[in-house]
Amino acid sequence: MTDLNTVVVATIEGSALSLGEFLQFLMRKGDLEPLIAEAMEAKLIAAAAKQEGLAVSEGELQQAADDCRRRLGLHKAAGTQEWLKQNHLTVEDLEASLEGELLREKLADRVTQGRLEKHFAQNASHYDQAKLSHIVVENEGIAKELLSKTQDDERAFGDLAHDYSLDAQSREAGGNLGVVSRCTLNPAVASAVFAANEGDVVGPVKTDMGFHLIKVEALRRAEFNADTAATIRQELFGVWLQSRKTRLEVSLYECI
Repeated sequence: MTDLNTVVVATIEGSALSLGEFLQFLMRKGDLEPLIAEAMEAKLIAAAAKQEGLAVSEGELQQAADDCRRRLGLHKAAGTQEWLKQNHLTVEDLEASLEGELLREKLADRVTQGRLEKHFAQNASHYDQAKLSHIVVENEGIAKELLSKTQDDERAFGDLAHDYSLDAQSREAGGNLGVVSRCTLNPAVASAVFAANEGDVVGPVKTDMGFHLIKVEALRRAEFNADTAATIRQELFGVWLQSRKTRLEVSLYECI
C-alpha cells in the first residue's frame, strides 16, 4: 500500500504538502467524510444505473457538453481548452462529470416512476407557496413594538424591515423573501403563514434567527405541474439515496 505521506499534492516555498497531511487537514475540519460520501454517492448511482440498464448515448453527452459550454460562455474551442486548463481538467474529466449528471437524472426518473402524482395527492399542502416579507429582531419586545407600528399604519412594513431587520440578505429589499414553499419554511413560521390571509402580518414567531414578523403578500395553493413534479422527484430520489448511504463504511481514517 502506498504511504500517503510520500505523495505530494502541493508545494509552497520549498515546503511540501503530502496527501496524508491534506486528508488529515480535511478530517479535522469535518470536510473529509462529506466528500467521501459525495464520491460514494456517484459510485452508487453509476452502479445502480448499470444494474437498471441505463446508459448515456453519445448524442445525449454531446448535447450536455454543448449546453455546459453555452452556460459558461465558452463559444470557441480555444476558450473551452483554457477553461479546462484553469480548472485542472481534461476533456475526459468534463465528459465523465456530465455523464454522471445525466445518469443521476435517468436513475431518478426510473426510481420515482409512477410515484409523483400519488405522492403529491397525499402531501399536496406540503407544496403550497407564499410570497412573503419578514422582519427579524433579537427579542420579542421589539417585535411586538414593530408589529404595533404596522397595525397602526405608522410605518410601512418594508421601511421597518430596512431599518430594523437582522436578516442582511433581505433587509435591503424591505424584507422581501419572494415566493417560498411551505416545505422550506421553519414549521412554526409555516403554521402561522398558512393560517393567515393575504395582507396579514403574523408573529412574533421565534426561530433560531430571532423573532420574526411575517407579511403574507400572497398565498398559492399547490398544483401538480412540471416544477412541482421536479421537486417531488428530487425529494423521493434523495430519500432513496439516503437509505443506501446509511450503509456507508469509511475505512480511510485507518490510513491517515
